[in-house]
Amino acid sequence: MIDVSSDLGIRYHATATLAALAASHAPRLASAVLSSPGGVGLLLDLLSDSHGAVAGEARPLLLRLARAAPEVQKIAAFEGAFERLLAGARSAASVGEVSAAQDFLQLTAALLERNPATQVLFREGGHTAALPALLSVDGEAAAAGENRNRQNPNKRLTPQRAVVICAALDLVMALVWSGDDGGNAAAMTTLGSSASTPTAAAEAARARAANQDALLQYGGIQGLLALCMDNGGVPDDALRVKVRVDCFWRVFSTSRTLKAKLSRARGLSPRQRRRHELLLRTRKFESPVSTSDPHNLILSTY
Repeated sequence: MIDVSSDLGIRYHATATLAALAASHAPRLASAVLSSPGGVGLLLDLLSDSHGAVAGEARPLLLRLARAAPEVQKIAAFEGAFERLLAGARSAASVGEVSAAQDFLQLTAALLERNPATQVLFREGGHTAALPALLSVDGEAAAAGENRNRQNPNKRLTPQRAVVICAALDLVMALVWSGDDGGNAAAMTTLGSSASTPTAAAEAARARAANQDALLQYGGIQGLLALCMDNGGVPDDALRVKVRVDCFWRVFSTSRTLKAKLSRARGLSPRQRRRHELLLRTRKFESPVSTSDPHNLILSTY
């Protein structure tokens, strides 16, 4: 495998070669990496390489390997990948390196996709707490209390920030993914499994419910609602539709108890609570129309 202490040229070309192989032969390459002692850990070390070109090749490489093999997901998570990836995303976003921040968040989502084991590590590591800041238009999480997750009405949403929020929404959807839009939890089994089993389906359902509770506890769901509703919603049509039609629907599609918990959540002003309760009475958003008045939204109700 690649030695991070080796010559820069060797590291770069070796990483670029592996990335090219992963593009067309990811399962076989993943098997080779897994058979190499410490292989996944060495690839993770490349993410923090001092030369950006090497790290830039390592991110898509790991992304493809994670999507090809659940064991890569598990080993990377046990090796502390979530801490590195979220720290890298925050650092990159803070200096305007949007492409790198997007890569870090997409890789984080790939480690969580259809894998209850890695989702447990994500939750128990407290990483759900990082989501409100990533979902915020301001790029910052409010300290606590009444202003938590409230968007700044005077804050302009830049295209760069919209990219980061979209990537963060994909991360949220990886946590609440159920196999299909109908909430088929049996489909959320470990990648590569031959068939869904009742045990796997039950494990997936428990993981999804635990993820939903963690999102609520740490303000992630409140952040989604702020993007949906506060000051008429996030000021970007495509992003607002993604929040309302895709992400929000997946979070709530199979959990009526979550709606009840959210209605009792702390940190919402009376106006926010009224708007959010209206939103929570809906089943699916039928229109991408933007409006500051939620009563004018075209909704399909239960």
